[in-house]
Amino acid sequence: MGRLLLLTTRGDRAYTDIAYKADDTLLLGSESAGVPDAVHASADQRLVIPMQPGARSLNVALAAAMAAGEALRQIGGPQGAGKQSPMTPNLDEGGR
Repeated sequence: MGRLLLLTTRGDRAYTDIAYKADDTLLLGSESAGVPDAVHASADQRLVIPMQPGARSLNVALAAAMAAGEALRQIGGPQGAGKQSPMTPNLDEGGR
């Protein structure tokens, strides 16, 4: 079973400083409240997106895209996760 990776403003490790695995689950809470404390405590890793002092927060969709993009980059794209993206041509079928 994979790890539960929580993106949170209370994270103790940058989202780029972890080696992602294909069976990891990324979890993000709501923009206003995050996740309940029990969920925060049960996460295997609590990750943060570093920001410049005084910068405003990112919305949750952008944060999810950044973290998912980094995870997919590390594991070799959707194929590395055992799934084929509908946007990736299937070369076995002539790319159609």
